[in-house]
Amino acid sequence: MIHRLVANALDAIFSKGDAIAIDMPMTVNAVIIYLAIILAGCVVVSVADSFAVKEIATRWRVSKAKGIFTQYFILRGGRKFPLYRSNNYTPIYQPVEAVTDILLSSGTTGEPKAIPWTQLSPIRGAADSWAHIDVQAGDDAGVTILGTVPSLVKSWRSTQCLKGLDWTRIKSFASIGEVSNIDDDLWLSSRSYYKPIIECCGSTELASCYIQGTASIWSHSTASLTTGFVIVDEHGIPYPDDQACVGEVGLFPIYMGATDELLNADHEKVYLNGMPMYKGMHLRRHGDIIKRTIGGYLVVLGRTNDTMNLGGIKVSSIEIEHVCDRADESILETAAVSVALVYGGLE
Repeated sequence: MIHRLVANALDAIFSKGDAIAIDMPMTVNAVIIYLAIILAGCVVVSVADSFAVKEIATRWRVSKAKGIFTQYFILRGGRKFPLYRSNNYTPIYQPVEAVTDILLSSGTTGEPKAIPWTQLSPIRGAADSWAHIDVQAGDDAGVTILGTVPSLVKSWRSTQCLKGLDWTRIKSFASIGEVSNIDDDLWLSSRSYYKPIIECCGSTELASCYIQGTASIWSHSTASLTTGFVIVDEHGIPYPDDQACVGEVGLFPIYMGATDELLNADHEKVYLNGMPMYKGMHLRRHGDIIKRTIGGYLVVLGRTNDTMNLGGIKVSSIEIEHVCDRADESILETAAVSVALVYGGLE
Protein backbone atom coordinates (compact mmCIF):
# COMPACT_ATOMS: atom_id res chain seq x y z
CA MET A 1 0.00 0.00 0.00
CA ILE A 2 2.81 2.43 0.83
CA HIS A 3 4.28 2.22 -2.66
CA ARG A 4 0.90 3.34 -4.03
CA LEU A 5 1.00 6.45 -1.83
CA VAL A 6 4.45 7.28 -3.20
CA ALA A 7 3.22 6.64 -6.76
CA ASN A 8 0.34 9.09 -6.23
CA ALA A 9 2.83 11.71 -5.03
CA LEU A 10 4.96 11.12 -8.13
CA ASP A 11 1.91 11.58 -10.38
CA ALA A 12 1.41 15.06 -8.96
CA ILE A 13 4.91 16.16 -9.95
CA PHE A 14 6.26 13.99 -12.79
CA SER A 15 5.04 12.59 -16.11
CA LYS A 16 5.02 9.05 -17.47
CA GLY A 17 8.47 8.13 -18.76
CA ASP A 18 10.38 10.64 -16.60
CA ALA A 19 13.69 9.37 -15.19
CA ILE A 20 13.89 9.50 -11.38
CA ALA A 21 17.09 8.66 -9.54
CA ILE A 22 17.49 6.78 -6.28
CA ASP A 23 20.66 7.42 -4.29
CA MET A 24 20.09 5.45 -1.09
CA PRO A 25 21.35 2.38 0.71
CA MET A 26 19.40 -0.84 0.07
CA THR A 27 16.74 -0.33 2.71
CA VAL A 28 13.02 -1.09 2.86
CA ASN A 29 12.30 2.54 1.97
CA ALA A 30 14.52 2.32 -1.10
CA VAL A 31 12.66 -0.80 -2.29
CA ILE A 32 9.28 0.92 -1.81
CA ILE A 33 10.48 3.93 -3.78
CA TYR A 34 11.86 1.69 -6.54
CA LEU A 35 8.49 -0.09 -6.94
CA ALA A 36 6.56 3.19 -6.77
CA ILE A 37 8.58 4.75 -9.59
CA ILE A 38 7.86 1.77 -11.84
CA LEU A 39 4.19 1.71 -10.77
CA ALA A 40 3.86 5.37 -11.78
CA GLY A 41 5.20 4.59 -15.27
CA CYS A 42 8.51 6.34 -14.68
CA VAL A 43 12.07 5.09 -15.07
CA VAL A 44 14.42 4.31 -12.18
CA VAL A 45 17.99 5.62 -12.29
CA SER A 46 20.00 3.55 -9.81
CA VAL A 47 22.91 5.44 -8.26
CA ALA A 48 25.22 3.71 -5.79
CA ASP A 49 25.29 5.51 -2.47
CA SER A 50 29.06 5.03 -2.29
CA PHE A 51 29.71 7.62 -5.01
CA ALA A 52 31.07 11.07 -4.22
CA VAL A 53 28.92 14.14 -4.78
CA LYS A 54 30.58 14.96 -8.12
CA GLU A 55 30.01 11.41 -9.42
CA ILE A 56 26.37 11.50 -8.36
CA ALA A 57 25.90 14.78 -10.23
CA THR A 58 27.47 13.31 -13.37
CA ARG A 59 25.11 10.32 -13.35
CA TRP A 60 22.13 12.57 -12.76
CA ARG A 61 23.14 14.71 -15.73
CA VAL A 62 23.83 11.78 -18.07
CA SER A 63 20.55 10.05 -17.27
CA LYS A 64 18.60 13.33 -17.55
CA ALA A 65 16.85 12.52 -14.29
CA LYS A 66 13.97 14.84 -13.43
CA GLY A 67 14.21 14.14 -9.70
CA ILE A 68 16.04 12.12 -7.08
CA PHE A 69 15.25 10.27 -3.87
CA THR A 70 18.06 10.42 -1.34
CA GLN A 71 18.80 11.00 2.34
CA TYR A 72 20.99 13.47 4.18
CA PHE A 73 23.72 10.98 5.03
CA ILE A 74 24.61 7.31 5.35
CA LEU A 75 26.43 5.63 8.21
CA ARG A 76 29.49 3.59 7.35
CA GLY A 77 32.16 2.46 9.78
CA GLY A 78 30.74 4.69 12.49
CA ARG A 79 31.09 7.82 10.32
CA LYS A 80 28.53 10.00 8.61
CA PHE A 81 28.87 10.49 4.85
CA PRO A 82 26.64 13.22 3.38
CA LEU A 83 24.58 12.26 0.33
CA TYR A 84 22.47 15.35 -0.16
CA ARG A 85 24.07 18.74 0.65
CA SER A 86 25.70 20.69 3.37
CA ASN A 87 23.54 22.62 5.81
CA ASN A 88 26.01 25.48 5.66
CA TYR A 89 25.28 28.38 3.34
CA THR A 90 27.22 31.55 2.73
CA PRO A 91 24.75 34.44 2.88
CA ILE A 92 24.42 36.99 0.11
CA TYR A 93 25.32 40.38 1.55
CA GLN A 94 23.06 43.22 0.40
CA PRO A 95 22.97 46.96 1.14
CA VAL A 96 20.54 48.10 3.82
CA GLU A 97 18.18 49.58 1.20
CA ALA A 98 17.88 46.26 -0.68
CA VAL A 99 14.28 44.98 -0.90
CA THR A 100 13.65 41.72 0.98
CA ASP A 101 9.86 41.47 0.99
CA ILE A 102 6.77 42.85 -0.76
CA LEU A 103 3.78 43.20 1.52
CA LEU A 104 0.23 44.17 0.63
CA SER A 105 -1.68 46.54 2.89
CA SER A 106 -5.08 45.67 4.33
CA GLY A 107 -6.88 47.71 1.69
CA THR A 108 -9.08 49.48 4.25
CA THR A 109 -8.56 52.80 2.47
CA GLY A 110 -8.81 51.54 -1.12
CA GLU A 111 -6.86 49.15 -3.31
CA PRO A 112 -4.19 47.25 -1.33
CA LYS A 113 -0.83 48.98 -1.66
CA ALA A 114 2.21 46.91 -2.72
CA ILE A 115 4.78 47.92 -0.12
CA PRO A 116 8.43 46.86 -0.50
CA TRP A 117 10.31 46.23 2.74
CA THR A 118 14.07 46.67 2.89
CA GLN A 119 16.69 45.03 5.08
CA LEU A 120 16.04 47.81 7.62
CA SER A 121 12.26 47.37 7.93
CA PRO A 122 12.14 44.23 10.12
CA ILE A 123 15.04 45.57 12.18
CA ARG A 124 12.89 48.60 13.03
CA GLY A 125 10.00 46.35 14.02
CA ALA A 126 12.27 44.29 16.26
CA ALA A 127 13.73 47.44 17.83
CA ASP A 128 10.25 48.70 18.72
CA SER A 129 9.33 45.32 20.23
CA TRP A 130 12.41 45.47 22.44
CA ALA A 131 12.08 49.13 23.42
CA HIS A 132 8.32 49.35 24.01
CA ILE A 133 7.02 45.83 24.64
CA ASP A 134 10.13 44.58 26.45
CA VAL A 135 10.63 41.53 24.22
CA GLN A 136 13.73 39.74 25.49
CA ALA A 137 15.58 36.50 24.83
CA GLY A 138 13.39 33.65 26.06
CA ASP A 139 10.07 35.36 25.18
CA ASP A 140 8.74 32.77 22.74
CA ALA A 141 5.89 30.28 22.31
CA GLY A 142 5.73 29.95 26.12
CA VAL A 143 3.67 32.35 25.77
CA THR A 144 5.02 35.37 27.69
CA ILE A 145 3.88 38.22 25.42
CA LEU A 146 0.56 37.96 23.59
CA GLY A 147 -0.41 40.08 20.61
CA THR A 148 -4.13 40.77 20.26
CA VAL A 149 -6.71 42.64 18.19
CA PRO A 150 -9.61 44.35 20.01
CA SER A 151 -12.34 42.55 18.02
CA LEU A 152 -10.73 39.22 18.91
CA VAL A 153 -10.67 40.15 22.60
CA LYS A 154 -14.35 41.10 22.38
CA SER A 155 -15.11 37.66 20.94
CA TRP A 156 -13.08 35.91 23.65
CA ARG A 157 -14.96 37.80 26.32
CA SER A 158 -18.45 37.19 24.89
CA THR A 159 -17.93 33.46 24.25
CA GLN A 160 -15.91 32.76 27.44
CA CYS A 161 -13.76 30.39 25.37
CA LEU A 162 -10.69 31.10 27.52
CA LYS A 163 -12.23 29.77 30.69
CA GLY A 164 -9.86 27.45 32.54
CA LEU A 165 -6.72 28.49 30.64
CA ASP A 166 -3.59 29.35 32.61
CA TRP A 167 -2.22 32.74 31.50
CA THR A 168 0.03 33.35 34.48
CA ARG A 169 3.18 33.22 32.28
CA ILE A 170 2.05 36.27 30.30
CA LYS A 171 3.95 39.40 31.34
CA SER A 172 2.27 41.82 28.89
CA PHE A 173 -0.14 42.14 25.98
CA ALA A 174 0.25 44.13 22.77
CA SER A 175 -2.90 45.41 21.08
CA ILE A 176 -3.02 46.70 17.51
CA GLY A 177 -5.28 47.03 14.48
CA GLU A 178 -8.27 48.80 16.01
CA VAL A 179 -9.25 51.15 18.80
CA SER A 180 -9.49 49.17 22.03
CA ASN A 181 -12.54 48.96 24.26
CA ILE A 182 -11.86 49.85 27.90
CA ASP A 183 -14.10 47.15 29.39
CA ASP A 184 -12.66 44.48 27.09
CA ASP A 185 -9.11 45.55 27.94
CA LEU A 186 -9.81 45.36 31.69
CA TRP A 187 -11.25 41.88 31.21
CA LEU A 188 -8.23 40.77 29.15
CA SER A 189 -5.73 42.15 31.65
CA SER A 190 -7.52 40.38 34.49
CA ARG A 191 -6.87 37.01 32.81
CA SER A 192 -3.19 37.34 33.78
CA TYR A 193 -3.51 39.16 37.10
CA TYR A 194 -3.75 42.61 35.47
CA LYS A 195 -0.60 42.59 33.37
CA PRO A 196 -0.20 45.73 31.17
CA ILE A 197 -1.66 46.08 27.69
CA ILE A 198 0.66 47.97 25.35
CA GLU A 199 -1.39 49.90 22.80
CA CYS A 200 0.33 50.05 19.39
CA CYS A 201 -0.61 52.08 16.32
CA GLY A 202 1.27 51.96 13.05
CA SER A 203 1.13 50.60 9.53
CA THR A 204 2.77 48.25 7.06
CA GLU A 205 4.51 51.08 5.23
CA LEU A 206 6.12 52.24 8.50
CA ALA A 207 7.23 48.70 9.41
CA SER A 208 6.43 49.67 12.99
CA CYS A 209 4.15 51.73 15.22
CA TYR A 210 4.58 55.48 15.48
CA ILE A 211 2.89 55.70 18.90
CA GLN A 212 3.00 53.08 21.62
CA GLY A 213 2.88 52.52 25.32
CA THR A 214 0.28 52.59 28.02
CA ALA A 215 -0.38 54.59 31.11
CA SER A 216 -4.15 54.43 30.96
CA ILE A 217 -6.22 51.89 29.05
CA TRP A 218 -7.29 52.85 25.52
CA SER A 219 -4.57 55.43 25.08
CA HIS A 220 -0.95 55.73 23.95
CA SER A 221 1.64 57.39 26.11
CA THR A 222 4.54 58.18 23.79
CA ALA A 223 5.93 58.40 20.29
CA SER A 224 7.87 55.26 19.40
CA LEU A 225 11.64 55.01 19.28
CA THR A 226 13.20 57.66 16.94
CA THR A 227 9.75 58.88 15.83
CA GLY A 228 8.78 62.55 15.56
CA PHE A 229 5.31 63.89 14.71
CA VAL A 230 2.97 66.82 15.12
CA ILE A 231 -0.80 67.15 15.15
CA VAL A 232 -2.13 69.61 12.58
CA ASP A 233 -5.51 71.33 12.33
CA GLU A 234 -7.77 71.36 9.26
CA HIS A 235 -5.67 74.19 7.79
CA GLY A 236 -2.42 72.25 8.17
CA ILE A 237 -1.17 74.36 11.07
CA PRO A 238 0.59 72.33 13.79
CA TYR A 239 -0.69 72.57 17.35
CA PRO A 240 1.86 73.29 20.11
CA ASP A 241 3.35 70.08 21.50
CA ASP A 242 1.87 70.64 24.96
CA GLN A 243 -1.64 71.63 23.84
CA ALA A 244 -4.67 69.36 24.14
CA CYS A 245 -6.11 69.06 20.65
CA VAL A 246 -7.65 66.89 17.93
CA GLY A 247 -6.22 66.73 14.43
CA GLU A 248 -4.39 64.79 11.75
CA VAL A 249 -0.99 63.23 12.38
CA GLY A 250 1.95 64.56 10.41
CA LEU A 251 5.05 62.36 10.71
CA PHE A 252 8.58 63.69 10.45
CA PRO A 253 9.96 62.51 7.08
CA ILE A 254 13.07 60.80 8.51
CA TYR A 255 11.62 57.59 9.92
CA MET A 256 13.82 54.55 10.44
CA GLY A 257 12.52 51.55 8.48
CA ALA A 258 9.70 53.33 6.65
CA THR A 259 9.27 52.65 2.94
CA ASP A 260 9.95 55.35 0.37
CA GLU A 261 8.23 53.76 -2.64
CA LEU A 262 5.09 51.90 -3.66
CA LEU A 263 4.98 49.37 -6.50
CA ASN A 264 1.43 50.16 -7.62
CA ALA A 265 1.00 53.81 -6.68
CA ASP A 266 2.81 57.14 -6.54
CA HIS A 267 4.52 57.29 -3.14
CA GLU A 268 4.84 61.08 -3.16
CA LYS A 269 1.18 61.55 -4.07
CA VAL A 270 -0.02 59.14 -1.38
CA TYR A 271 2.17 60.29 1.51
CA LEU A 272 3.44 63.80 0.79
CA ASN A 273 1.13 65.80 -1.50
CA GLY A 274 -1.01 68.23 0.46
CA MET A 275 0.91 67.83 3.70
CA PRO A 276 2.32 71.01 5.31
CA MET A 277 5.91 71.99 6.02
CA TYR A 278 7.13 72.03 9.61
CA LYS A 279 10.48 73.54 10.61
CA GLY A 280 11.82 73.02 7.11
CA MET A 281 10.51 69.43 6.89
CA HIS A 282 7.80 68.17 4.53
CA LEU A 283 5.58 66.14 6.84
CA ARG A 284 4.58 62.61 5.89
CA ARG A 285 0.90 61.63 5.81
CA HIS A 286 -0.23 58.70 7.92
CA GLY A 287 -3.97 59.24 7.81
CA ASP A 288 -4.87 59.01 11.50
CA ILE A 289 -6.95 61.50 13.45
CA ILE A 290 -5.72 61.55 17.05
CA LYS A 291 -6.59 63.42 20.22
CA ARG A 292 -3.97 64.64 22.66
CA THR A 293 -5.49 64.88 26.14
CA ILE A 294 -4.72 67.41 28.85
CA GLY A 295 -2.43 64.86 30.45
CA GLY A 296 -0.53 64.39 27.20
CA TYR A 297 -1.92 60.94 26.35
CA LEU A 298 -2.79 60.12 22.77
CA VAL A 299 -6.08 58.57 21.62
CA VAL A 300 -6.61 57.41 18.03
CA LEU A 301 -10.07 58.49 16.85
CA GLY A 302 -10.01 57.03 13.36
CA ARG A 303 -8.87 57.67 9.82
CA THR A 304 -9.07 61.03 8.03
CA ASN A 305 -11.32 59.51 5.38
CA ASP A 306 -13.66 58.12 8.08
CA THR A 307 -14.60 61.43 9.73
CA MET A 308 -18.16 62.74 9.52
CA ASN A 309 -19.03 66.44 9.41
CA LEU A 310 -22.11 66.69 11.62
CA GLY A 311 -23.45 70.20 11.94
CA GLY A 312 -20.03 71.66 11.20
CA ILE A 313 -18.32 69.46 13.78
CA LYS A 314 -15.96 66.74 12.56
CA VAL A 315 -16.59 63.48 14.40
CA SER A 316 -14.80 60.17 13.86
CA SER A 317 -16.94 57.13 13.12
CA ILE A 318 -14.80 55.15 15.57
CA GLU A 319 -15.51 57.71 18.31
CA ILE A 320 -19.25 57.28 17.75
CA GLU A 321 -18.92 53.49 17.73
CA HIS A 322 -16.91 53.55 20.95
CA VAL A 323 -19.66 55.46 22.78
CA CYS A 324 -22.39 53.20 21.39
CA ASP A 325 -20.47 50.03 22.31
CA ARG A 326 -20.51 51.12 25.96
CA ALA A 327 -24.18 52.15 25.99
CA ASP A 328 -25.43 48.68 26.92
CA GLU A 329 -23.79 45.36 27.78
CA SER A 330 -26.08 43.55 25.32
CA ILE A 331 -24.54 45.44 22.37
CA LEU A 332 -21.89 43.23 20.78
CA GLU A 333 -20.68 45.59 18.05
CA THR A 334 -21.77 48.81 16.35
CA ALA A 335 -21.01 50.51 13.07
CA ALA A 336 -21.43 54.24 12.41
CA VAL A 337 -22.58 54.94 8.85
CA SER A 338 -23.32 58.38 7.39
CA VAL A 339 -26.12 58.77 4.86
CA ALA A 340 -26.53 61.89 2.69
CA LEU A 341 -30.02 63.37 2.92
CA VAL A 342 -31.92 64.41 -0.19
CA TYR A 343 -32.03 68.05 0.89
CA GLY A 344 -28.47 68.16 2.17
CA GLY A 345 -26.71 67.29 5.35
CA LEU A 346 -25.92 63.92 6.91
CA GLU A 347 -27.93 61.51 8.97
